[in-house]
Amino acid sequence: MSDYERHSGKLVRVLPGEGESFEDLLKRTAKEVLKVELEDLDEIEEELYCNKKDTHIVLLEEKALFKMVNHMKSNSVDDYMSITPIEEGFSFDTQFYNGGTCLKEMLNDKLQKQLKQ
Repeated sequence: MSDYERHSGKLVRVLPGEGESFEDLLKRTAKEVLKVELEDLDEIEEELYCNKKDTHIVLLEEKALFKMVNHMKSNSVDDYMSITPIEEGFSFDTQFYNGGTCLKEMLNDKLQKQLKQ
């Protein structure tokens, strides 16, 4: 059943390790989070997006990977989205009707706008 959801937390940018490419970082993250080895970056992005654990946000075009931390969910009403730059990435607070969107869609849209500024 659809309802309003409120989410808040932080998005911490995950950077490649020493000598690791962004592509290698995504492959390693897929293996750690999804427990599968994937080679195609588009497939990794899609699988992490569809992962119900809501742990990571991938923006391929911007070559950015974010890990969700301190994620809290509650129910409430009215739609809004706030995302604020912080030292380690972004903090977010959002509320939306889950019959028309999902948390990762809300975050992807705002992150893409923030990273293009």
